[in-house]
Amino acid sequence: MRIFVLGLPHTVTSPRFCSCAYTMKVWNLCRMMKDRGHEVIHLGNETSHPVADENVAVTSFEHWSQVYGHPGIGFFDFSEDTPERQEFNRTFAGNMRRALEERVGDRHDAIICITWGGPQHAATSSLKPYAFVVESGIGYQFPVADFRVFESYAWLHTLMGRDGLLQGGTWYWSVIPNAFDPEMFEYRAAPDSYFLYLGRLTDDKGVALAVDVARRVGRKLKIAGQGDPEPFLLDAPHVEYLGPVGVEDRKELLAGAAALLCPTYYVEPFGGVAVEAQLSGTPVITTDWGAFTETVIPNVTGFRCRTIDHFEYAARNIDQIDPAACRKWAMNYSLTSVAVMYEEYFQMLLNLKREGFYTPHPQRPHMNWLRRSFPQKATEDFHSGPHCAPPSPDVWEVAQQRERDWWGTEPNPRWQEEIGKQQTYARLMGLPHDLNMGSKTILDVGCGPVSMLLRATHGGAAGVDPLLMSEETKAKYAQAGVALYHAKAEDFKPPKRFDEAWMYNCLQHVDEPNKVMGMLLQSAGSVRIFEWIDMTPDPSHPHTLRVEQFERWIPPDQWTYSIWNVGELRFGHASGRYIAIHATKI
Repeated sequence: MRIFVLGLPHTVTSPRFCSCAYTMKVWNLCRMMKDRGHEVIHLGNETSHPVADENVAVTSFEHWSQVYGHPGIGFFDFSEDTPERQEFNRTFAGNMRRALEERVGDRHDAIICITWGGPQHAATSSLKPYAFVVESGIGYQFPVADFRVFESYAWLHTLMGRDGLLQGGTWYWSVIPNAFDPEMFEYRAAPDSYFLYLGRLTDDKGVALAVDVARRVGRKLKIAGQGDPEPFLLDAPHVEYLGPVGVEDRKELLAGAAALLCPTYYVEPFGGVAVEAQLSGTPVITTDWGAFTETVIPNVTGFRCRTIDHFEYAARNIDQIDPAACRKWAMNYSLTSVAVMYEEYFQMLLNLKREGFYTPHPQRPHMNWLRRSFPQKATEDFHSGPHCAPPSPDVWEVAQQRERDWWGTEPNPRWQEEIGKQQTYARLMGLPHDLNMGSKTILDVGCGPVSMLLRATHGGAAGVDPLLMSEETKAKYAQAGVALYHAKAEDFKPPKRFDEAWMYNCLQHVDEPNKVMGMLLQSAGSVRIFEWIDMTPDPSHPHTLRVEQFERWIPPDQWTYSIWNVGELRFGHASGRYIAIHATKI
């Protein structure tokens, strides 16, 4: 076979550009097809040095350096948004086209591999009558060639579904995974304890999820890759950012990691770092879609996950994965294994010069081109046992966690918003506008960090709330003469009997409303209450309160009502029914 492999306009074909997956595809395709005894001609920027019968420089290193240059191990900018780059790409395409026309001939026996697109399409458009032009590693969205090789079945099916090709008929669109040179990775059976994220630092790559998973299981996480790390380092002392890394550092990181985290949100066309990790003996923890469904064997070479429970289980049980099984499976993606797949596909194209689809091959020795070798564990029977559901969550603990998340521990706009609402609560509860209660002693049940007591005049007060509060907030309570008790209202034993007890926007959040009301009514001779009623329960508000409950708790034969008001109230876009009460013990 005569195989022309086209280099990329924005890089030099060299392992120096190992963080560019498409450059490494070019490098490896040349190497493996040459090793199989085929004639390989590479065309690319000067100083490219893949294994090939001929290296054709279509641009000078000087010109390329002026326009793109080598960013070291940093981010590769492949844009064409400057006049200089547009002109460079036209030169790249024109010189590549002329070099191809000089070498391809008219026998229609050449394979031309488009590895990137862009100017490569312009360079090959005139060659289609004389050669088989193939897009040889499609992991992008808009291929155009008649003959196509996709990186994964996941990506092939994604694009076929998008383009309305569910009826099939695409016989010469094949799937051949990316290939890797095992010699570029160090197998290590006894790794270190850290987790690793290696890739672009973007939200859709799941970096924040990787940070969270490592935090939940108490593991150090090393992050390496191009992009802005700052959003992922905030409040994350367990994370170490290493920046982009070169060949040797990449090899060491992959070999030393206890696990590689790849929680990609989108449909990953391939995600080659997962295979690189397994070649190093390192198990991977991924999402359960895209190419990971093809590259990761669950419970054998890693775990595929769909919930945080899955991710936590995987992270806590990653030591169950045998590094040798990872390496054995990943060898399916070696140059030797993948070369046979390209060989078979290219022969399918060359057969089109003969009888095409119906070309006979009675001497065929095997049909191994799609065969895989599996680790022993992947072939063993297993038993999952009976269904095991997670324990029912403590409803109050869930509500409290949401309260903590909502309030936070430091002043924020929500605090000021709640103070504004309290002015309405106070009016409906019959409190004076200036909250001047004279010498009365007051208990605030469910006081939170912004109790009305902080702005009230009183003769001594106390607040009770299980919410954790900062030292600064505690100091404000002390300065206002309010004794602050960190406790559940159900368990609180008032230190004395108060003149009044207040409770507003609290009872929906508690554990046992009956016990809280019992404590409230025994703590003072007069009570003021504002609560939302008839609301649909949710995790933050686990109880629905009814008017009938308050009638039972505060019966008219034992209490005198100064205020008993049921109505509807709106705050912004939110509205609901409420009850407001001021009652005095008879």
